[in-house]
Amino acid sequence: MTRPTDSHFFLIGVSVLLFQRLGLTIGEGSVPVMVLALVVLAFGFFVSGEMAVQPMRLALILVVVVIGAIGLLLHPVNTSPASLSLAVAAWLPAVLMPAGARPVGIRRQVKNPMNVDSLQNLDLDARAFITAIFWTMFCASCAAIIQFVSSYAFGILIDPMAALPSWMALPGFNSTYPVVWGGSWYRANGVIFLEASFMSLFAVFGLVLCWSGTLSLSTKRKIIVTTVFLVALLGSVATSGLVLVPLLIAALSRTPLGRRVMAAVVLTAIAGASSFPPILSFVSKALQNPLDTSGQVSVASRIYRPYLDVLDLIQNSPWLGIGPGSSRAYVESLDVGVTTPTLMKVTVEYGVLGLLAFSLLWFSLIQASRLSYLLKLALLVALLVPTDGLTNSLLVPLFTWMLLLTARPQSSAHVPATLSIGRKLKGSY
Repeated sequence: MTRPTDSHFFLIGVSVLLFQRLGLTIGEGSVPVMVLALVVLAFGFFVSGEMAVQPMRLALILVVVVIGAIGLLLHPVNTSPASLSLAVAAWLPAVLMPAGARPVGIRRQVKNPMNVDSLQNLDLDARAFITAIFWTMFCASCAAIIQFVSSYAFGILIDPMAALPSWMALPGFNSTYPVVWGGSWYRANGVIFLEASFMSLFAVFGLVLCWSGTLSLSTKRKIIVTTVFLVALLGSVATSGLVLVPLLIAALSRTPLGRRVMAAVVLTAIAGASSFPPILSFVSKALQNPLDTSGQVSVASRIYRPYLDVLDLIQNSPWLGIGPGSSRAYVESLDVGVTTPTLMKVTVEYGVLGLLAFSLLWFSLIQASRLSYLLKLALLVALLVPTDGLTNSLLVPLFTWMLLLTARPQSSAHVPATLSIGRKLKGSY
């Protein structure tokens, strides 16, 4: 079997985002194409000997499968076998460990938390994969700005992928579910992302990646990228990405340029919020009655209310939960349509033991990766936002592969003198 080159991994990185909204209808559900493709890729690495099964991770996946199966048997109402299958498929590549991987010790990370290894010191596959993801997020942000301007100025939402036939499109924002609120003030999803909350999340993650020191970007590129990501974040009118703002502040604080950019952003935000009515409305709505748990305020329903109700939902089965997919019924009972925060969802569906298994699995991946500690925290936080997190079939595979490919340091065995995508090894992407 021919080993994939860095060009292949660059294309894979582009594809996992570019085709995020594609799915195959199987029965009553839809399976993301990205999940299937990454499972096949993992199998190829296993067969070729590039990666081996990590026993502890395999055991944790089996624990999740057993707990989910028990939940389906004991609670057949409001549960979904498809939910368990998707969660397992999303996590399946995580059972592997790249050959030659050497976990980075916690002590080393604490001594240099911002940048354990820059991208230049990582395996070439990881460099190509992460670089592709970064620039694909940038292109998606550009598309989100076009969507935002078109919909706000002309009332026309530009979203070509919404024309996909139902059998090959994942149910999501602007595809199966039309935009029915906000008048001309639509939520921009950057075309390639399933919904606006993903655009928000990846826009801020792109900013963290830009300023964390991992990528080697010129000052001019950093300013351009930062501007585009911030405008896309505003255009999405979604708050999911805001959970990464503390890490973005930490990344910006690393350099004098970053601190100047942060000051400029704050001043611009204040001026924009006071002069641009939609932004002011968005900010005021986000801050309005944040502790109101009546269900009338989205922020409260996303953050507070699920955790207040979780004990009532699992009081009869706290250790094993009440079955995969059962939290959906709870969400539908709320007065506002939101997804369940990941900790609440996993606890309800898989119980305390399932939550522990998922957490240990994720910690094992983070511990093995050579990404900067700041980026590891960003990936961790990104799975705790209200997008079903630890069982999300779109976020988990992408983040898993970022951690898997960065578990191996630069290897002289297959790293050529120049990158096959046309860049010198000492240069930047």
